Amino acid sequence: MESNRIDPILRRPQILQATGLSSSTLDRLMKLPLDRDPFPKPIRLGLRMCGWRLSEVKAWLERRTSGPILGHMPCAKREEMAVDD
Repeated sequence: MESNRIDPILRRPQILQATGLSSSTLDRLMKLPLDRDPFPKPIRLGLRMCGWRLSEVKAWLERRTSGPILGHMPCAKREEMAVDD
């Protein structure tokens, strides 16, 4: 049976407030390769507007804050977070 629930869309200010990330860190996390669990890509809502599905952001946060791998590792050093363009 298909659910009729709408998945809310969050805009950048809401994402930054909810995650505590800075705008530049959010951009950097979206550029990570798939094997490093990048932040979900935004969806285009208009010519100059985009947002993120709440369900995708919640799933990403859950993966980052729990589990045997990422949940118990010390934070990466700045050099380890660098992403090549």
